[in-house]
Amino acid sequence: MLAELEKSAAVAPRGTDPIDAWLDPVTSERLRHAGFVMLGEVQQAARAGGRWWKGMPAVGVTKAARIAAYIDRLL
Repeated sequence: MLAELEKSAAVAPRGTDPIDAWLDPVTSERLRHAGFVMLGEVQQAARAGGRWWKGMPAVGVTKAARIAAYIDRLL
């Protein structure tokens, strides 16, 4: 019964959700520093390629790929 209640109470992430709602505070702050506000913005930038993470302090290719993969799994 509890498992069923959890399923009905859970809200699926959407691209219009703020990054703060789904990501840890450190990652959220880094993304905000780079100008991202919503999950979908990060996903779109990552899919477009290039160095979308350039404005994120302490984030390089590997961390950017992990962030993008996590957001892809969420959405």
